[in-house]
Amino acid sequence: MSSNSIGSIWRRWEPHIHTPGTALNNQFGPTTVDQYCAAVEACSPKIEALGITDYYSVQNYEEIVQAKAKGLLSSIDFIFPNVELRLDVGTVKGSAINAHLLFCPDDADHIDQIKRLLSRLKFRYGGNEYVCSKDDLIRLGKAAKATQDSVAAYIEGVLQFKVDIHGLVDEIAKNDWARDNCLIAVAAAEGDGTSGLRTQDGSFAALRQAIESQAHLIFSGNQNDRIFWLGKGSASEDHLRDKYNGLKPCIHGCDAHDLSRVGVPDLDRFCWIKGDASFESLRQACIEPESRCYIGSSHPTGSLPNHTIQSVSVSNAPWMDPSQVPINGGLVAIIGARGSGKTALADLIASGGMAPVGIDNARSFVARAQDFLQASESSLTWVSGVTSTRDLQNAVWSEPDSPPEVQYLSQQFVDELCSSEGISDALVSEIKRVIFAAHPIDEREGADNFEELKEVRCQASQEGRSRCVTELESVAAALLSERSLKQGKEALTKRKEDIEKQIKKDEEDRKKLVRPGQEERVKRHEEIGEALRQRRQILEQKQKSARAIRGLIADIDDFEARRAPAYVDELKANRADANLTDNEWLLFLPKLDSNAKTSMITKAEALEREGFDILGKQVPDVTDENLNNPLLQKSDDLSKVTISILNAELNRLSRLVGIDTANSKAYKVLSDKIDAQKKQLENLAKEITRATQADQKIKDLLIRRKDAYRAVFDFISQLENELRKLYEPLANNLAGSQGALGKLSFVVRRRVNLSAWARRGEALLDLRKEGPFRGQGELLKVARSYLYDAWQKGASDEVGDALAKFMQEKADDVKAHKLDSMESKDWNTAISTWLHSTDHIQVDYGIEYDGVEVERLSPGTRGIVLLLLYLAIDRTDDRPLIIDQPEENLDPQSVFDELVPRFREARLRRQIIIVTHNANLVVNTDSDQVIIANAGSHTAGGLPTISYTSGGLEVEIIREAVCNILEGGKRAFEARAKRLRLT
Repeated sequence: MSSNSIGSIWRRWEPHIHTPGTALNNQFGPTTVDQYCAAVEACSPKIEALGITDYYSVQNYEEIVQAKAKGLLSSIDFIFPNVELRLDVGTVKGSAINAHLLFCPDDADHIDQIKRLLSRLKFRYGGNEYVCSKDDLIRLGKAAKATQDSVAAYIEGVLQFKVDIHGLVDEIAKNDWARDNCLIAVAAAEGDGTSGLRTQDGSFAALRQAIESQAHLIFSGNQNDRIFWLGKGSASEDHLRDKYNGLKPCIHGCDAHDLSRVGVPDLDRFCWIKGDASFESLRQACIEPESRCYIGSSHPTGSLPNHTIQSVSVSNAPWMDPSQVPINGGLVAIIGARGSGKTALADLIASGGMAPVGIDNARSFVARAQDFLQASESSLTWVSGVTSTRDLQNAVWSEPDSPPEVQYLSQQFVDELCSSEGISDALVSEIKRVIFAAHPIDEREGADNFEELKEVRCQASQEGRSRCVTELESVAAALLSERSLKQGKEALTKRKEDIEKQIKKDEEDRKKLVRPGQEERVKRHEEIGEALRQRRQILEQKQKSARAIRGLIADIDDFEARRAPAYVDELKANRADANLTDNEWLLFLPKLDSNAKTSMITKAEALEREGFDILGKQVPDVTDENLNNPLLQKSDDLSKVTISILNAELNRLSRLVGIDTANSKAYKVLSDKIDAQKKQLENLAKEITRATQADQKIKDLLIRRKDAYRAVFDFISQLENELRKLYEPLANNLAGSQGALGKLSFVVRRRVNLSAWARRGEALLDLRKEGPFRGQGELLKVARSYLYDAWQKGASDEVGDALAKFMQEKADDVKAHKLDSMESKDWNTAISTWLHSTDHIQVDYGIEYDGVEVERLSPGTRGIVLLLLYLAIDRTDDRPLIIDQPEENLDPQSVFDELVPRFREARLRRQIIIVTHNANLVVNTDSDQVIIANAGSHTAGGLPTISYTSGGLEVEIIREAVCNILEGGKRAFEARAKRLRLT
């Protein structure tokens, strides 16, 4: 492993800094090179790359390189020449526009090459042509300003020499070395940059565009300039590519002309470039201006130190070379031929991060290599300095004691979640986990997972719907009863008339049993009989009341002893989250008035005494000798006489009015019969009254049923709203997203099982009869036309109106198919219950991709959804994410269009490690580190040696390996490009 094996990391660059002896505005005074170098090395943050700048010359650059060779600037890893030029275009501020040529110093003859290129630049003055060399600049200075001082003439020549941007570009294009080793930068400021060409009439717009389009980089520390050149301002990325030759990085330096300004840019606008301290990193920044270049007091931080792996090491692993591999904190791509050890490294990292690698994954490296992992441990060193270690022999086969420190999506895990058969629940479960994690902790209401949160949020609406369903069942039973009463009114009236006729006949027969001259006694007999009937009625009422009150007293005892405490216990169970004390729960203990029981006992006892008083003491039967002695006088108030006396007097009169003993008995039997029939008449009268009131009660019940049915859908709508709120945090994250992420939507929908509802209805119909619903399926068609849309999307009023219309317009059609095997009242009740049932309507929720439910997606599309889930949606999980071959089941275009942007964005907030064969996921994501796995030949009874080489894409050997492994080599890549007609 080399020193840059960690891959691309942020380093501070100082690309624009002058030195003592600079041609223009030299304010360094007597500063020596030693003092200058010391000032550079003392800078904080530390400078690792230095762009020595001078006008039209590399002389000062040569001096600094010589100083470094002598041991000065030991902390500076990279020094390159920055030649500052003046273009032949002036700004509104009166200054020429500054341009810079940044040169790669890698070639030994680069200084000669630079001088050769500069000498090709020409400037005409006074009929003479001058080239960009020290001698000609002195000549130009002397011609422009009469002086014999060579130093003054050189400064004047530098001031006067101007370069045409197109001539400069042409000279670079004609020079093979310059074309490969020179980058053009132009200043963006108003004073000496292209912004100075901005005028009200826009007459310099084309010139400005021509200059900026030729630049590879823009010198500016202004954040607005950076936003513009990244295509996020007034110009889009497409516009920049079309008019300006692409996006451009903004770099910035201190532009020091005196010692106090060395390494001190205004407002701490330090220049940070991600990559090695090499010219290749600057080239890479031109390709990746946003992710590779940044201006600010500190560089972007990315993942958190406690959640960023710095290295992985394996003990007792002679087969692994080296046994410790550094890991970049951004996006890490592990590549290699098949069987080279890519997945092995991913498994080892995941194992050290406590992920369940061996469990349910017999294909994992740690599972297959168990025999060779004796006493081996995988250790992760985190950026925070903490180390986590795990035994590879046994620990990976059991669930870790603590949650995994990494999130590992093994190839088998991805295959299972994206499988087309039977694994959709796993993907949906992951989606729910992410949805739950998107809710702030203080909004989770104590829930530990999505299902618990859903239960809490949706409990009220579910309970409300359940109450409405119970109400519908209660109304159905009451309607059956009231309709039965209504239908029975005619029979009740007929029965009443029959009893009245029978009473009349019996009274006539009883009169025939009376001897002539007993009319007065018969009349008295009837009076006593009527009084006895009324007193018995009063006694029965008081006995019923007393019995009911005694039952009420028992209810009070039961309520206080059992039901009230049970009610509180139920509240405790259902509302445990209230966290009340025992004393506070006692506040909910239902209590009756303290006098209730005493008052009821007193009332019951009073009724029982009154009943005893009405009944009276037992009166012995009247003897024959006393038969003519009345027990009551005509003046007595019969309504106050006891039942016992009335009964005795009635028996006496019955014996007197009879002809003989036989007649006397018959008279009594008829009298008792007549009394019983009159009692029946009283009861019938009450029932007829109830039957007469049934119409109004039925109307009231129908309104109750209508309201309860509609209320079901109010609670369904309430449930839908609660479920939408559950998805709200993620819905907000997805709002306005482009590409595949924009196709994701979280939906709440009603599942209407119309077929099940229709089948229940058909079971109540005789489909063999001629009629609109003859044959199976006709009812389903009508239901779909009348009810389906309302059930699926309608509010309560719409649903109620749709059902009412169906019942009104199709009632006769339904009756035409009545089952003859059922009683009419039973059939009507069953039909009504079926029509108002709602159990075929359920509220469902889930995720859709481009309008298709995730459960119905192809494995490839599910793969996209899964990776979007972890890369773009799950923003709360900041653990390192390890994915083994995320491109499985995906076509290259989907990888490029959908995954590449997500990987680039996700690595800014969490560390990502991928094992891949896909060039897009390595090159176009601009991986921060590429780890190349290579396995040697197998040895008998052992593992092959697995070696790992790593670095950033700015390293040439890494790029070559990427091209060879992922593209088949340079020749294969070029051959394909030719065949595809690509230049």
